Amino acid sequence: MEKRPAISVIMSVYNQKDGKRLEEAVQSILRQSFTDFEFIIYNDGSEKELAEGLREFERTDKRVRVISSPENHGLAYSLNTCIDVAEGKYLARMDDDDISADSRLQVQFDFMESHPEVAYVGCNAKLMDGSGVWGCRKMPERPDRKSFLKCSPFIHPTVMIR
Repeated sequence: MEKRPAISVIMSVYNQKDGKRLEEAVQSILRQSFTDFEFIIYNDGSEKELAEGLREFERTDKRVRVISSPENHGLAYSLNTCIDVAEGKYLARMDDDDISADSRLQVQFDFMESHPEVAYVGCNAKLMDGSGVWGCRKMPERPDRKSFLKCSPFIHPTVMIR
C-alpha cells in the first residue's frame, strides 16, 4: 500500500493563455524543498493544446495528477473535485498564474505540525510583473471577524488547510 502524501496541492486551470506563466506556477510547486506532496491539477475544460501541456507535467513527475473535464464548470466546482480525490493530511492551494517560494510548503507544513490548534495558515505575497517585484500585499497575522467584512483576509494561493 502506498504511503499517504503529507500535502495535497490543488490547482484549477482554465485556458491559461500565458504558457510561460503556467509553467512557472507548476514548476514553483514541483521544485519545493518539501517533496512529500501530490499535485492535483484540474483541467476545467481548457483548449486541447493546454490540456496536452498539463498531461506532460503528469508524464514527467509522478506527484502530478491531472483531472480533466471536457467543459468548464468554474473554480469552486474544480477545487471541490480536487478536494474529493485529495489524499494529503493538509490541502495547499495554488493558482495557475502565481509562483510559490521554494520553501513555502516546508514552512507551512512545519507550522501546522507544531500548531495543532490552527486550522489554516496563509501568508503575505510579493506582487510582481514582467519587470520583477513591485510591491507586497500584507494580510492580517491573526484575522478576526472584522477581517472578513470587506474581503477574504487570505490570499488563496498561499493557504494551507488542515
